[in-house]
Amino acid sequence: MSTVTAIVPAYERPDHIVTAIEGVLEQTYPNVHVLVGDDSSSDVVERAVARFDPERVTYHRNRPALGAMRNWVDLIARADTEFVASLNDDDFWEPEFLARTVPAMLSDPNIAMSFSDVWYVDEAGRRLPRLSAFWSARSHRDQLPTGRLDLSSEELFRMISVWNSPQPAYAAVLRRDAVGKIDFPSEADPCHDLWCSYRLWTSGYGFHYTNARLTNYRVHTGNLTNAGIGEAEDYIFAVMERENLGREALTDMRHRLARTQFSRATGLASVDTAAAQRQFSAAARGLTGWRGRVASTGAHSPLACDIVGRLKRFKDAAAKTSTARIFGEHSQR
Repeated sequence: MSTVTAIVPAYERPDHIVTAIEGVLEQTYPNVHVLVGDDSSSDVVERAVARFDPERVTYHRNRPALGAMRNWVDLIARADTEFVASLNDDDFWEPEFLARTVPAMLSDPNIAMSFSDVWYVDEAGRRLPRLSAFWSARSHRDQLPTGRLDLSSEELFRMISVWNSPQPAYAAVLRRDAVGKIDFPSEADPCHDLWCSYRLWTSGYGFHYTNARLTNYRVHTGNLTNAGIGEAEDYIFAVMERENLGREALTDMRHRLARTQFSRATGLASVDTAAAQRQFSAAARGLTGWRGRVASTGAHSPLACDIVGRLKRFKDAAAKTSTARIFGEHSQR
């Protein structure tokens, strides 16, 4: 009988999901089953999954579609194993991912999440070493030690709220019963991964970390994280602040949120001036320096928003033409 279910929320990516499932079936860890929850409006994913042995890969079509968070929660509820490991339909694991993350959970029933570091890869699956190193440092995953994270409550809160180190959507194994006890409010959709990490911590569970890049996160324009998650992030950070008044890490958390809001505002500036101004206004409360000045100006001036939008489009166009040089996309996997 399987001990791990790999849950794969799917939506209209027939080619990538084949790679994702093949990576699960090639794991060196035995006893893993794949459960696909398909929110697609067409049958392209169903036909792609049909090539796999139904004894190892179970397919389920959601009618009507459940949406990102409810599909994820529904898949966890459908699993019948002690552990679940979530995998986006466009990402893929290294062969030893489960072998290096599951054993710690078998030996310690208090550990509810065992996670690893991440490779960032391009649309074709080629590694992006510089981008991977940047996010390993930004998330402090390059500094976390392998093993059970025996950190203070303050440090664990910082790991989740400031560094965003755990990535339960594609780089972690979860204890199914522990996740099943979490209430996932609609306001957290589609940031259910951040909400899950936070609620596992507030429930008193432990975390295990493997300091190695054992999964691959595909960077492309179709990522859900590019589709607008501002309201869900703001909701979750508001809950964190309300429930953790007095913590030293709140200052850093507010700064992280402000920078995120600033980034949202620059992305919105050329398409929705009113929304951009709201984000600039929120960001201005937590920023200093040039970002603080830009945010304050953008919050009160539609013209400033338009200028920021034009600069952002120019910067994005320049970055697109030099991606190979900046991120080393020609490195071999």
